[in-house]
Amino acid sequence: MEETRRKGSETRNGQQGSLDELREEIEEIDNGIVESIARRTYVAESIARVKEERGMGIHDPDREEEVLERVEERAESLEVDPETVREVFELLMGMSKDEQRRHTDTD
Repeated sequence: MEETRRKGSETRNGQQGSLDELREEIEEIDNGIVESIARRTYVAESIARVKEERGMGIHDPDREEEVLERVEERAESLEVDPETVREVFELLMGMSKDEQRRHTDTD
């Protein structure tokens, strides 16, 4: 994690970046996050079709808890607050379920 923190707060030449450079880096990260959310949404649509074909419901509490535990562990390993990461992923999973509902007639 220390390497990740250092990497995020330094310019390519290893010196402290200017505020503008740091903001530019945040913008790049934000764009990556949005792209990842879009990818996740697309995969959720595919999952909805598979679940519908198999007669499965959208809500799978065991799977959701598995995902939440996994991302909390990953957050801890990166020294990021696991509760905050859990909340973010609960929101993302809610978005995925909404997307699945839009593409199927199942719950």
